[in-house]
Parts: sequence; C-alpha cells; structure tokens
Amino acid sequence: MNNMNLFDKIPENLFSILASKNKGIYIDALFVVKESFKYELNVTRSDLNALLISKLEDEIYEIEPTEDEDAFVKNSDLSAKANYIIRKLLETKWLRAEFRGADFENIIELPDYSKQILDTLEAILTEKTTEYNGLVVSTYNNLTAADRSPEEYAFQALGRALSDTKMLIELLKSLYQNIGRYHQLAIEMTDVNEILKSHFDDFQETVVSKFLHPFKTFDSVPRFKGPILNILNKWYSDETMLDVLSKQALAYKTVKTAEEAHEMVVSMISEIMSCFDSLPEIVHEIDMRHNAYTGASIEKIQYLLNRDQSVKGNLVTLIKGLKAENIENETVHTGINAYRQSYITQDSLYARSKIVKSKVMHSKPVRRVEVTSIEKATDGFMTKLKETYSKEAVVKEILAFLEEGKTTSEDLPLETDRDFSRLMLASIIGMQSKPPYLVKFYERRVSTKQYDVPMIQFSKKGDVL
Repeated sequence: MNNMNLFDKIPENLFSILASKNKGIYIDALFVVKESFKYELNVTRSDLNALLISKLEDEIYEIEPTEDEDAFVKNSDLSAKANYIIRKLLETKWLRAEFRGADFENIIELPDYSKQILDTLEAILTEKTTEYNGLVVSTYNNLTAADRSPEEYAFQALGRALSDTKMLIELLKSLYQNIGRYHQLAIEMTDVNEILKSHFDDFQETVVSKFLHPFKTFDSVPRFKGPILNILNKWYSDETMLDVLSKQALAYKTVKTAEEAHEMVVSMISEIMSCFDSLPEIVHEIDMRHNAYTGASIEKIQYLLNRDQSVKGNLVTLIKGLKAENIENETVHTGINAYRQSYITQDSLYARSKIVKSKVMHSKPVRRVEVTSIEKATDGFMTKLKETYSKEAVVKEILAFLEEGKTTSEDLPLETDRDFSRLMLASIIGMQSKPPYLVKFYERRVSTKQYDVPMIQFSKKGDVL
C-alpha cells in the first residue's frame, strides 16, 4: 500500500486561509492571479497589487484582520490592504515570489498544485462539465487503423485505446452520480418552476446534451463494442501481432525486456476487453437511474400541481361549514382526517338568564336546514382528491392529437395552466426510456399572452423526426 502523505506534495498550511473570516477575498484574489497568467508570462508584485485593486476594490475595503493578523490592516489604504493579501498568499504558499532582473523585481509565480486546485474550484463554481469527446468511436478508429497498418504505431494505438476506455468508465460513473444529484434536487424542490428549470435547462444542458445524447447516438457502446472486441481478440491470439506490439513497447522504453513487454501488451489487451464487457451493466444502471429521476420529477410536478388554490378553497369552505357539527361523514373521513375543535372564552362559562313570559305554543316538527354549501364543498373537495393529472391521461391526450400525424407545441392549446402543465409533462414523458411517442426540441419559442415555451415536436413512434 502506498504510504504517500498529501502534505509531502503541498504545504501544510495551504488551506489555512480557507478557514479565515477573509476566505472569500483570498479565493477571489487567487482567481484574479490565475486569470492574469492567461495573458501574461510574468506578473510582478506591483502589477498584481494594481490588478487586485482594479478587480476587487469593494472587497478589499471590507477585509478585516483576524486574531493572529496585523491590526493595522483595517485602517490601511487600498494599496496596503492589497499587499497584505499578497503577503498572506505567499506565506501560505499559494503563490511563490522570485527575484529577477537588474532591479530585483518580485515576480509572482503560481505553483502547479495551486493551479490544479484552482481549476477544480473554478469548475465547481461555474458547474463546468467536460465535453464528451467520442471515446468509444475514437477507440474503434485507433484500433482499426492499427490493425490495417501495425508496423509503426500499433502499440501507441493500443495505449490510447486503454486510456480512452479508462476515461470512459470514469465519465460514466460520474454521469451516474450526477443523475443522482438531480434526482435528489427534484425531491427537495417545492416549486414547479424550479423543477422545470432544473430539468429543461440544467439537466438537459449538463447531462443530456453533453453525455447521454452522444453516448446513445454516434458514440454508442452496442454499435462499436463488437468490432473493438473482434480486433482485440484477433491480436490476443496472434503471436505475430503480439511480437510486433512487444517490440514497439521496447522501442518506446516502457519496459526493459521482451518478456516484460509481452506481458504488458497482453495485460493491456485484457484490461480493455474486460472494461468493454462491463460497460453494458454500467449503461443499464445509468438508464435505470435516469428513468427513476424522470419519474420522480413527473410525480413531484403532479403533486405540486394538484395542491392548487381550488383544493384550498374547497377545504376552507368545508371546514367552515362543518365547524358547528360533528364530523362523522364517512366520505370526508376517506379523504382527510378532520376533527371539530372548540375553545373557551370568558363568555363561554356564563350567560345571564332572561325572564320571559311563558307562552303556550303549538309544537311543530323541527325542520333541519340543508347546508348546501357544505355538500358542494364536500363533493368538490373529494372530486379533486380523486382527480389526478396522471401520466396515462397525458399520454392519452397527446396520442389523440397525433392521430392525424405529427403535431407541435404551436398546434396544442396553450391558454390555461392545465394546458401548460400538460405540455411540460408530455415533453418529459417523451424523453423517458421506451416512450409512448417521440419528442424533439427546437431553438424557436412559442409564445402566448401568458406563456412562453420551446417549440416541441411530437410524433408517433416509428416516424422520422
């Protein structure tokens, strides 16, 4: 087991500034330094001081000393405060200074470990994702070319295929975890617009467009897995090819003996084949998680849409109407748990008696007044409880529109909240695995007085979008 210590590679106090009350300004200052090296080969300390002031003037004004920092900082001018920030970054080894030139000017350097950490933090901050670059088809092309002309670059092609395959596995695992993050967000969100934005903007841009779509189309594993394994199996059983690969490995001085070279080549081929054998199971798990996330989003939207003002209105009317009665209606109990509550005031304990002259009156049957508002509220409330905007209902409506062929969001009614909800749910359902119909999004927008939605085309399965 490797006993390497992280702090053998980086300074021990490197992360101390991230626990300081001024951590925000320190990180922003580091990003300014990182940005400056995109345009300059050398950055002097005086130049960095001026750059910090120009970029972070307001933040520098607010910097405060901590218990172990110099008290003069709070009342210093901007230049002194900017120099103080530079000094702290130098002390914690985020930056390095070197004297160069005849005037012994301080030249600021950004160590490689600082740049790597800042690259990661910037990626997290901007939610930047790696573009999927066709790793499967790249592996296929490299191996195919090497199989046709193995004389010079076959070992290089094999090495590139192995690195691309390992990267593919890592990206797929990251994709699986990322879908889980969006699934959790859908569960936690309490606003329909937030869920729709997360799904159609963030998820579509970050996951579908950059990973799922290419991985399911031009870079499909089922499409290229067979030809890749055929080439590798042929190489594995061909001693002449193994000798060619071994000699090229020796020429690149990656190993010292022919036996080591042969063993390494066989190991590389076996590892690639093993990875491609495991890919279908990983892809299946990703599909399962994607479907679970989509289903959770639909269910959450349905729940939030059903919890609307009409339900609240019926519930309020129902409770007001039943406040003076015992709630024993079996119909009500099937929908909600409701109980009559009473309270005591100073007028509840005592009522002054009034003496009135007794009159003889003919008795009549007591007529009970029908409280129609209660019945209406009960009926309306129970109807709303039983009424759900289900997936089946949406599919049925869309398929009815598709009886005469393709249709778009421009052709569908878009006048009420129900129309808008149906369109959004229908588009989500169409992106699921094995959808009942096909959907395609366009850049053009469809706008009405109250709504603005993408141009979405719906078509029957089997039709060309």
